[in-house]
Amino acid sequence: MRLSRIPMVANQKVAFVDTQDVLSLESQAHYTRVLTREGYHFCNLSIGDLELRLDPAQFMRVHRCFIINLQAVQELGREGTKTHVILKGKNTQPVPVSRAEVARLRAALGLG
Repeated sequence: MRLSRIPMVANQKVAFVDTQDVLSLESQAHYTRVLTREGYHFCNLSIGDLELRLDPAQFMRVHRCFIINLQAVQELGREGTKTHVILKGKNTQPVPVSRAEVARLRAALGLG
């Protein structure tokens, strides 16, 4: 079943963020850091669990540690042989794209 909201844990409570508000997901051991325009949130699901349950038309795993929201991509950049994605929003860090995923990401972004 596809997730439309991602559970986030803070202060002994579970809150939910809508998937369209998620910029990226970053693996942190067995947990996941969820980046929204408001900043980072903690999710106690693994990135693998989330990858299986998110809509592949909207989300793509671009690196073993990162899933990005394709709608949030602002730029695709290169530095030497390394490709990265810049996401919309303030203070977003470049997200690395593994070599194995570059062609699939370019296709998903309509770049051929």
